[in-house]
Amino acid sequence: MNKTNLKVQVRKEAGKGAARAARRSDLVPGVIYGNNANPVLINTDPKTLMMELTKPGFKTRVFEIDCDGKKETCICQNVQFHPVKDTPLHIDFLRISKDKKVKVSVPVIFENRDKNTALKQGGTLNVIIRAVKLLCDADKIVNQIIVDLAPLAANSAVKLFDLNLPEGAKLYDTKINYTIANLLPSRVSRMEEEKAAPAASSAPAAAAKAAKPKK
Repeated sequence: MNKTNLKVQVRKEAGKGAARAARRSDLVPGVIYGNNANPVLINTDPKTLMMELTKPGFKTRVFEIDCDGKKETCICQNVQFHPVKDTPLHIDFLRISKDKKVKVSVPVIFENRDKNTALKQGGTLNVIIRAVKLLCDADKIVNQIIVDLAPLAANSAVKLFDLNLPEGAKLYDTKINYTIANLLPSRVSRMEEEKAAPAASSAPAAAAKAAKPKK
């Protein structure tokens, strides 16, 4: 299991007042919880946190958090951001262990755009869902799901159940096979299809009229 090291301070006091005091001290308050252990209140350096947030897969990475000398193995469950400044206001970490599964939101990555015929002809990839929720073994957390665009034709769709999941991972919600993305044809191709459609529909009528005996 690859881990990202993160050093934090243990916060003694709980409540909104203590969280506001942490922010006034240029710190980001947070909490570590789960795995049948008592929660630990923490403060995090905002510069260090922002540096990690800008790296790919923040919510699917495993962190080894140093809480004043005590190590906690965690993943991020939630980050609250300032509505205007877009800076972190609060962060939640969930403890994990190898013998348990964890729910993670995993980004969907689309590869081989340059090898897709429809896209090379001016088509458009309409991405509807950019991340899906999975249940993963804690020591095999999936960082991303790859969709190969190369073989897809125009007007095709990538569905939830079409995704190739690695060993140790499964879909969190299997009730609806919703669409992840659509591959739309180019505007020229759509216009040609629209022109061809009336001609195709009128052909049987024309044939029937020609075959009708004259009185």
